[in-house]
Amino acid sequence: MMAGVTMSVDFSAIPEARRPEKIEQLCAAMDAADEAGHYPRLTVEAAVVGAQRGAGGRIRLPQGDPLVPGAGARCRLAAAGARISVCRGREALSLDDPALVTAVDETRWDLRRKKLFLFGPERMALSIDRLRHYTGTAAETFQRYVLLTNYAWHVEEFRAALPGTAGPDSDGRQMPAWPSRAAGPGRPDHDQHRGRPLQRQDDH
Repeated sequence: MMAGVTMSVDFSAIPEARRPEKIEQLCAAMDAADEAGHYPRLTVEAAVVGAQRGAGGRIRLPQGDPLVPGAGARCRLAAAGARISVCRGREALSLDDPALVTAVDETRWDLRRKKLFLFGPERMALSIDRLRHYTGTAAETFQRYVLLTNYAWHVEEFRAALPGTAGPDSDGRQMPAWPSRAAGPGRPDHDQHRGRPLQRQDDH
């Protein structure tokens, strides 16, 4: 295990039947870092094959997104034999900390650089907080597709067609949201979002 890493799993050596257990342990390690006041830092090393030589290789994919890959994505990474490591990242900033202004400044970012996720954990944490503030709905209940409307009857029809929607936590929200909890084709995994900002490996 690498220095400073809370947990590391090489899924190329894990039997398929034990993968869900290991995935949950990695998620628990991220939760522990979050509860300790740090941004969880997730590193994925996925096996790749050279297009010309057919040679195996390793590529490190820095990740940094509050929307942690859902069960389907995690299982695909595991099935591909990825090594996934979790550790504490830097100390999380309070959303009323003046240092947040500097932390979310992206004017010096190289937007041409390929990365899995575009934003740092401070901006993600702020976005999650604002999402809850305006919609009255926790980020983890949102799904992959969002229908925006300014007509109340659209919402009524949506809720009638999909019983069991989760509404805002209080009245008077500026942009109330009604995520569907129904299972069905095309619906992403229910645990796709954990509302957790992650620190990318290259985000110091």
